[in-house]
Amino acid sequence: FSMFLFLLNKNKKALFFSLLIMIFTFFFTRSRTPFYAFLIFVLLYIFFKGRNLKLKRMGTLYMFVLFFMLYIFLSINFQAFPNLNVLTSWRLQFTNEFIFDLSSREFLLGGYEGRITLDNSFLSFLKNFGILFLLQLFFVIFFSNKNKQFDYRESAFLITMLIFGIFESVLVSPGIPVSILFWYLIL
Repeated sequence: FSMFLFLLNKNKKALFFSLLIMIFTFFFTRSRTPFYAFLIFVLLYIFFKGRNLKLKRMGTLYMFVLFFMLYIFLSINFQAFPNLNVLTSWRLQFTNEFIFDLSSREFLLGGYEGRITLDNSFLSFLKNFGILFLLQLFFVIFFSNKNKQFDYRESAFLITMLIFGIFESVLVSPGIPVSILFWYLIL
């Protein structure tokens, strides 16, 4: 909601109220992820505000892929990073258990029926539809939107949602308004 408020009004007053909403959200829920997502959004907003948006956007999308691969690497080797595992609320360990619980067929085509609950949009796609679908999704995100003219606010929002999707299932929940906005901008 705080990103919506800022995207709609685009002024310092909206930024102040957005930060206030994030502080109250953290205080009442103790959830760090929305706060981190808003912080990433503001940093990307500042980063994208300059010239050469297309180059910055493509570079950031490639950084997202590297970040996602780093997340998978850290998940596979989560025992070597116990503090990071705690910081991510044990998501690295859950991802590790999920990866090693997948059969080859489930990895390729989806249909995972295991006992592990995921809090990650991309792994939820992998769980339900397989790696072939996930690769097609990444293809659509990266290459079909190459010629769309996003402004810097929309670009900051899209990249933030991709990163947020690593830590929460926001992209697979159609009931979440932010998810609807993300897919509207992508498609």
